[in-house]
Amino acid sequence: MSDGRCSSDPLWATTPEAYRAADTDNQLASWWATQPRDSNDGFARQLGQSFGDQRTFFQCGIDREPSCTISGCDTFLQANDPPWAYQALVSTMNLNMYFNAIFDGVVAGQLGYTNTIPDIAEMFFPANDQNFPFGDGSPWIIAILTILFAFPLFWGHKAAMAGATTGALLIGGTTTAEDKLEPPPGSNIGSVVEMQNYAMNYGESTRRMLSEWANSTFMGEKDKSNHTILEYLAGGAFVDSDAIPPPEDIEAFYKTQMVSRTINAKWRTSKIFIMFKSTLDADINSGPSQTKYYSEEDKGVYYLYEMLEGNRMTSTLVKPLGLDDFDGSYFGITAQDITRASAKSFRAGQFNYTNEDFVTELDDVLANDGANASISDPFKEGAAWPGTWTIPVCDTGKYDWNVQYDDYSSRYGKLPCCCGPDCKDTAAFVRAANILGSQAFLRGCWEQLRTLPDLDFERIDYGYSWDRTFPVFWSEANDGVRAGVVIGIIAGGVIVLSLIICCLAACCG
Repeated sequence: MSDGRCSSDPLWATTPEAYRAADTDNQLASWWATQPRDSNDGFARQLGQSFGDQRTFFQCGIDREPSCTISGCDTFLQANDPPWAYQALVSTMNLNMYFNAIFDGVVAGQLGYTNTIPDIAEMFFPANDQNFPFGDGSPWIIAILTILFAFPLFWGHKAAMAGATTGALLIGGTTTAEDKLEPPPGSNIGSVVEMQNYAMNYGESTRRMLSEWANSTFMGEKDKSNHTILEYLAGGAFVDSDAIPPPEDIEAFYKTQMVSRTINAKWRTSKIFIMFKSTLDADINSGPSQTKYYSEEDKGVYYLYEMLEGNRMTSTLVKPLGLDDFDGSYFGITAQDITRASAKSFRAGQFNYTNEDFVTELDDVLANDGANASISDPFKEGAAWPGTWTIPVCDTGKYDWNVQYDDYSSRYGKLPCCCGPDCKDTAAFVRAANILGSQAFLRGCWEQLRTLPDLDFERIDYGYSWDRTFPVFWSEANDGVRAGVVIGIIAGGVIVLSLIICCLAACCG
C-alpha cells in the first residue's frame, strides 16, 4: 500500500535532479563493484534481482523489452530499498527502450531505403548511367548513426544532462560502428540489383552491430572506447523516458538521410552546382524560387542549377533530373533543403566536406545552450542538415548571374565565371562541379566577362585552357560558317585538280 512518498518525496521523482540528489552514480558504482563477475546474469539482470520486486527474469537487450520492466516506486518503498536503486533501474529500463527504438527504427529505415533504390535510379539517375557512386557509403551510415546516438544530448538541454554522460554513449556507439560495420566497396556499384544486395548486406551488419553493442552493454561489458553502462546512465541521462525518440521518427530520419546522400553522391558526378550572390534583399527573385535559399548569416541568396551542353558548343542552366519530385512528399525532402544543406556544407568545408567538418557541426549543436538560434539539431533540420547534401557552390559575390531555368536568351546562358574573392576559387569550383574541360563553359565565360571592365577573363584560372583544334572549331561554328568551310574545301579541291590536269596536259601534249 502506498504511503504517498512516491508522489510527495522529490527523491523518488524520475528526474535528473532527483537522480543526482540520490547520489545514484556513486551508489550504483559501489554496488556493481561488489557483484560477482563470473555470473552469466550480467549487470542488468543482477540489478533487477537485487531491488524492487527482485525479478529473476529481469533481462535487457534487443527484443527484450517485455522482460526489462520494473514495478512502480511503491514496490521499492515496501522493500525498504534506497531511492538510488529505483533511479538506476528506471534508467536501465529507459536505456533499453532507447536501444530498441534505434534498432527498430534503423531496421525499418534500412528496409524502406533498400526497397526504394529502384525508384531512386529511375527518378534521379540518367537512363544511360545507372551506376551508384557509393564509395563513401560507410561514413554516411556512421554519420547517421552518430546523430541517433547523440539524440539524448539534443534533448538534454531541457534535462540539464551532464555532457560526459551521453558523450560516453555517443563515443561508444560511434567507435563500435566504425569497428563493426562492413567497409564500402572499392568502386561504383554498377546496377540497381547490386546496390540493393549491398544495401541489404550493409543493413544486416548494422543490425548485428547494434544488437551486439546493446546486449554487451547490459551485461556490464566495456564498449570499444572502454565505456560501460555506468557512464551511459551517469547524471540521470535516461531517468526520464522523454529522452527516447519514437522508432517511427528514427525510421523517417534514417530513410531521409540515406535517400538524400545517395542522390547527392550521384549528382556530384554531374554538372550540378549552386550559385551564391551577395545581397541584403531577401526578396530577390533573379533565380528559380523552387531552390532559393536566402541566408541572413551569409547575407546572400543561393540557387541550384545543372549546366546542360548542346551539340554545337551551347549551354544553358536547367533543373537537375528529378528536382520536381522534391516537393516535400518524397521522404520529406524539398528542393530548398538541397540548396540549404549544400550552402552550409560549403561554408564549413568548401568543396570537400569531410567527417571532421561533420564532427565540428555536431559539436556546435551539442555545445549550444539554445542562445544561438542559428544552430539547430539534425532532427529538426532533416535533409537540410549540413553534409546531407554537398553540391558545390560558386560564390559570385556582387555579380548576379542567376537566371530562371531553361533561359535560351543567349548561346551559352549565364555561367558561374568567377568564384570567390578575386576569382581565386574558380578552378576548384570547376573541378568540383565536373565542368573541367568544357569548351562551352570557357567560351561562355569569355562572352560573359568581356563586357565587364573589372573582370579580365585572361586573368582567371579555370584549371584548363581553350582547345583550338579543328574539331572544337567545327562544333562551335554555325551553319553559315560551316557552309563557307565546306565550299572553301570544295573550291580548293577543284583548283588543285585543275592544276594537276593542266600539268599533265603540258607534259603529255
